[in-house]
Amino acid sequence: MNRALADRLGATKLPHILIFEKNSSLPIHFSGEDVNLPSLAEFATEHSGFYVNLPGNVEIYDEYARSLLSVNEHDKKLHFLTEAESALEEILERDKEDAEYYIKVSIFLGSHWLSSSYV
Repeated sequence: MNRALADRLGATKLPHILIFEKNSSLPIHFSGEDVNLPSLAEFATEHSGFYVNLPGNVEIYDEYARSLLSVNEHDKKLHFLTEAESALEEILERDKEDAEYYIKVSIFLGSHWLSSSYV
């Protein structure tokens, strides 16, 4: 390891994983305790704009899940869930089962803010 480079970038342990965002010379440090594929995929997706598709993940449904978690208003949550169900028609056949699972989990976890007629 190049000690001067490590010192300049603030690398204090190995492995030390960094992402440089476009047009930035400042690195973003991976701060996860466990260096594993899911945590690295989440880090890369969050900071690079590049989606890392792990088994069972469907990109558009990951976006719906983030949207559901980011809002508190019942109507907005219901809107995202309705969009997610509508998007099932356009999902590739190989992703349908995973997409349906996203919706079931969203309904289950959000049952306190969804109307009983929807659940």
